Amino acid sequence: MGATGKKTFLVTFLYSEIKVLELLNVERKVDRKLGSRFLLEFLVNVTGQDRPLMLSEHVFRPKDTDSLCYPKEFQWQRNAKVALVITFRNQGRWMVHFLNNLEEIYTITGDENVQLVIFDYNSSDINLKHELALRKLPPYTVISEQAEHYSRTKSFNRAVEQVHDPQTIVFTLDLHLDLPTTLFDDIRKVSDSGDFCRGNPMQFLSR
Repeated sequence: MGATGKKTFLVTFLYSEIKVLELLNVERKVDRKLGSRFLLEFLVNVTGQDRPLMLSEHVFRPKDTDSLCYPKEFQWQRNAKVALVITFRNQGRWMVHFLNNLEEIYTITGDENVQLVIFDYNSSDINLKHELALRKLPPYTVISEQAEHYSRTKSFNRAVEQVHDPQTIVFTLDLHLDLPTTLFDDIRKVSDSGDFCRGNPMQFLSR
């Protein structure tokens, strides 16, 4: 980003009673004909707030200019609903790891637009009902099925059927990840309402 563009962006914040403390992250996508789109993440002080906040915004720089503007209809939806989908069989230790991680994120964020859907293929190495009851978690739905063979496709389809709002972002992930506290917003930043997406690596599937 050129100096002029950065200055313009910061001045906009200052007039909004927001003081930029640090630029945390820049992600750039280039269109050779039109210009560059950036996801900018700042640590900011906001008038009236007791602690710094992270501000994430998409901006666009037209080709051959230093001017920045907001891309039309491209700002991420901060209140978009997110459904986390987990399917597993006999991975009790990793399920406990995931639930501990999720509880930490949910406690910190208090995000009310997240739900959890779990498909359990008759696991014998965990008392899932007990583990869920021990923790402060987003609203959850559990589907249990006894079957000789585990089918990821079948379990995924059954789990997704529990997400009734077509605008909800459906995110499926593996259990053995260390999830960041920014997980819910990270999903929203790179997804549109109604998307299917997958973590590690993140992939997008057409709904």
